[in-house]
Amino acid sequence: MKRLSGLATAAASVAVAAVITAPLVRAEPVLMDPQVPNGTGMWCQGGVGNVMLVPYCKGAPFPDGSYWKQIGWIIPFQGVGWNPPACFGPDDQPSAPGGCGGAA
Repeated sequence: MKRLSGLATAAASVAVAAVITAPLVRAEPVLMDPQVPNGTGMWCQGGVGNVMLVPYCKGAPFPDGSYWKQIGWIIPFQGVGWNPPACFGPDDQPSAPGGCGGAA
């Protein structure tokens, strides 16, 4: 069996590293809205917690007090799954029409 020279080994290592890290490089940074929560990424600018082992992730509140909230569920031996965000009012009930900046 033929052995590779030091230069060939280094070139192969650089090529492998480039292939492995290519998906991690982005051309532009992703700007996230502080009012829209992302429980999977733990982007919860309005707070994160749980009520009786039901996790939640809140976005930053709007001027009227409404906010986007994700409610999750625990998946045994895997972690947490998250529902899509829903609009809630300041009383922690589903928002009236016009809440969350007019989206609800």
